[in-house]
Amino acid sequence: MRRSSRSATVQPVSSELPADVAAATALSSYEDARLSDEVGRLLEEIGALDAVTAARSVVLKPNWVNHANPLGHDPSSLVTHTRVIEAIAAHVARRLPAGSRVLIADAPVQACNFETLLRVNGVHDALARLRAAHPAVSFEVADWRLVRASSRLSWKATERVDSWDPNEHQLVDVGARSFLEPVSDRAERFRVTCYAPSTMHTRHRPGVHQYLVARAALEADVVVNVPKLKMHIKAGVTCALKNLVGINGHKEFLPHHVTGTPENGGDSHRPGHAAREQFERYYDFHFEHLARLPRPLISVLSRALNTADRLTATTDTSNFGSWPGNDTVWRMTLDLNHLLYAWAPQRPRSVFTLVDAVTVGVGNGPLRPSPAHLGVLLAGRNPATIDAIGATLLGFEPMALPTIRNALTNPASFFAAAPQRAPATPRVTAQRPLNWERVAAPTDR
Repeated sequence: MRRSSRSATVQPVSSELPADVAAATALSSYEDARLSDEVGRLLEEIGALDAVTAARSVVLKPNWVNHANPLGHDPSSLVTHTRVIEAIAAHVARRLPAGSRVLIADAPVQACNFETLLRVNGVHDALARLRAAHPAVSFEVADWRLVRASSRLSWKATERVDSWDPNEHQLVDVGARSFLEPVSDRAERFRVTCYAPSTMHTRHRPGVHQYLVARAALEADVVVNVPKLKMHIKAGVTCALKNLVGINGHKEFLPHHVTGTPENGGDSHRPGHAAREQFERYYDFHFEHLARLPRPLISVLSRALNTADRLTATTDTSNFGSWPGNDTVWRMTLDLNHLLYAWAPQRPRSVFTLVDAVTVGVGNGPLRPSPAHLGVLLAGRNPATIDAIGATLLGFEPMALPTIRNALTNPASFFAAAPQRAPATPRVTAQRPLNWERVAAPTDR
């Protein structure tokens, strides 16, 4: 029986999540003999293993953002390490009833080669080991994207899917409860890079805020969010909260910034860059009309776009919301977290988080991070308190980061709580993302 393709509306839910965060520290590497045992201990401590004993479907949501780091680093600072994913899956499988399913899935960026991602990270080998050790449990992987980039076209021109299988994705309208609603008077200026601007306005406008969410995430009995701790050019830090953006299958549903400057209600870049505003308009025109242009003309226009980008950039240019003044990405991020935890009419019974911070990504994450060793795993029920600790370990004051600050203190937040004390471990002292250099460092609590 096919499910209805109509959108679902949100339901009010009020609850409190435990704010405590468990940690494992001093892990030497992903080869550390303690890794699997520590994963099991953390899952037990936060209640995840008890939760799966009656589950039929468990989703593991790693950070599988891309198949390669353009800086040439190995994937350890880019994506969740397969040894962490495999350890979680193994501990979960030992508690699952026969006939249950473990699904490992994400929606990477449109340019990601998903098969290459699985191969270079040893996912197929891990699945083979899991299936051999736990034959009564099904282990699967899935790519939740509905848009993929074509390697034949420049500037990430896309091969898109304009329709979707309602058995695979659910259109959910969070309506006026959306954290985007207070700024929806500028919804026509909501943007995400590399997509036609006009499409997003059909999904976000006053009173309407739609997301296209993987049904597997909504219908799972248990979700284990398995983020990679990294710095992020638009949010400062990506960890538990930002990782759940990957349950959405179509990036055109995801506002990341508003065109213009704070002077005119935007947050794309700082004031005082008139040339950059002209580039932004050309950029919009390029992606609005890209799909209708012949391929030779796309190549010409793409070269012109690259040239315009270079000519209008300055040392203090903030691109497409990549700076601390971004007032949009936190709203979209909290929408998706609230949707999964509280708002969607059908949602998981339990959501847990276990963070891979053995190797973290510093510098210009999420796509171009450099590796730094931290040797930590974090676990808990409240993604906001987890992220506050993650930000501290990366050298940021959590309350200086809009996503974490609003998750912890916004009166409408399901995750409001007092920040927890970070584990006793050295903090990362490394290059921050461009334009985030002056954000406050952690204060002692």
